[in-house]
Amino acid sequence: MFHIGDRVVIRPDLKKGHYSSVIPHGNPLYCNDTMVSCYAGKTAVITEAMRSDRYFLNIDKGRWLWCGSMFSDDKENSCYVKLLFDD
Repeated sequence: MFHIGDRVVIRPDLKKGHYSSVIPHGNPLYCNDTMVSCYAGKTAVITEAMRSDRYFLNIDKGRWLWCGSMFSDDKENSCYVKLLFDD
């Protein structure tokens, strides 16, 4: 789960289609062509976080709803350095 203010990297391999929630029994979210063409591979900051693995980002001014499976995990992000105060 992510929190407000967390930096995330949108998957560079983001594709149009449904993405599963990391929450069991959560409904998948649909990723559209605009989300793919404009934001894949970019870094964003979470501006609003919901308990159901749903997030709004600064990069699109809260226009689209995102879920955790649309973001790269730490191992995929070669630029990521875990800091002592990271959760």
